[in-house]
Amino acid sequence: MTKIRSNVNSLSNRRHLKETQDDLDQSSRKLSSGERITRASDDVASLSQSDKLKSTLRSKGQAHRNANDAISIVQVASGALIEMSSMILRMRELAVQSSSNTYSTGDRHSLGMEFKGLSKEIDRIAKSTEYNGTKLFLGNEQKLEIHIDSGKDMKKNKVSLDLTDMAQTVWALGISDATIDSQLHAQVSIPKLDYALRSISESSAKLGSIQKRFESAASKLTNDKKTLGSAKSKLKDADYALESAKMVSAKTQQNAQAMVTKYANFDQNVLLKLFEKSD
Repeated sequence: MTKIRSNVNSLSNRRHLKETQDDLDQSSRKLSSGERITRASDDVASLSQSDKLKSTLRSKGQAHRNANDAISIVQVASGALIEMSSMILRMRELAVQSSSNTYSTGDRHSLGMEFKGLSKEIDRIAKSTEYNGTKLFLGNEQKLEIHIDSGKDMKKNKVSLDLTDMAQTVWALGISDATIDSQLHAQVSIPKLDYALRSISESSAKLGSIQKRFESAASKLTNDKKTLGSAKSKLKDADYALESAKMVSAKTQQNAQAMVTKYANFDQNVLLKLFEKSD
């Protein structure tokens, strides 16, 4: 039955054409953004989950940087201890040399100049070694708390580096009064230097163990980021093959609908012309 006032076929085709255009717009948004969910109405539940994963993922990333910063602190401290240990070994060598009767007072004075210079340098390194303004070898009652995971529970997600027993000044090492200006003083200085070497070795061992812990934490965080990133991708990332296929299908459908709408309007126009001729 032909309708004059309302072209039902044309109106129906325009409705389908609008729906197809909406599908094209949606596919375009997904392909251009690379995300399956471009607005909340696309998938409310998945959007909520992906946002939580995104928050955790970014927190894991920062925790990973925290762990790497902590490794850098330990490496700075370890490098300083290596140099200090080397200097104390040289001081002990000089003390053993000065302990021998084969050297004169003048010889011991020359040896003592190097000995004192090394002692001053050890003290300078101990007082100047720092990381981001924090002195590492003064023995201050301070703990560096490193947050190494995304959780809010500090007890479970932090590692503390205690600097209280890390003092490495000549006074803390017990060699502030060590001297080799005489055979007796040189012999007395040897056990003091041995104690200093043990103290530095203990600090080095402590730093080595905590560095290993930070490295393990960083490795775990790397795996966590990979796993969480994969989970987030499955929830939110667009399937380019699927969306491209949808777009091609929608474009083909749109062209067909436009053609059908054209002919529906054409038939109506023909009918109107017939009425005009009848006049």
